[in-house]
Amino acid sequence: MGGSTTTVLYQILVLECFCILVSVQLNLTHTSSSDDIRSLHQELNTLRRDYNNVLSDLANIRKSLDVIQPVAFTACLTKDTSIGILQTIIYDHVITNVGNTYDPRHGIFRAPVKGLYQMSLTSISLVDNAIFVEMVKDGQRLIHSYSGSRDYHSSSASVNVVLEAGSDIWCRHYRDSNAVIINAQDSGTCFSGFLLNRLV
Repeated sequence: MGGSTTTVLYQILVLECFCILVSVQLNLTHTSSSDDIRSLHQELNTLRRDYNNVLSDLANIRKSLDVIQPVAFTACLTKDTSIGILQTIIYDHVITNVGNTYDPRHGIFRAPVKGLYQMSLTSISLVDNAIFVEMVKDGQRLIHSYSGSRDYHSSSASVNVVLEAGSDIWCRHYRDSNAVIINAQDSGTCFSGFLLNRLV
């Protein structure tokens, strides 16, 4: 939920609560029966408590959303890398790491908050060296790409995915048991991601 949406909802809820309070107050003013007055007083007190609770809850929500920091990273390979089956690709050159969520030592991105993320990978193969790269979330495949063995082939894949706080995303080679060499030419083999929207 974006900040502007939260502000609008906040204003609407406050206005609704205020209108209800005014309505009850007017009824109280124009009521002559003591029983009715007593009942309306109780209703008014209950509404005031609910109103204050709503204000408190919304203030907490706005506060939590206001402190959200942007999340974005891009990391690429800087040298041709030999890698075995199911071995994590370590993208060693960090171009962007807003929020410090990508770990260049292990090649892993960790989601700091629950949200909708966009994740992508690009790969370049060497001549006579096909590569199969998959992106996984906590060990389960999300997407994969294939770069052919003829000439220098590139491939890319991307996905929009909901991640829980603490979910790990990484890329790895799969399928062939023999080691392959991933091409790092012109920083064309990269791993990227960013937070599109926080979810609650």
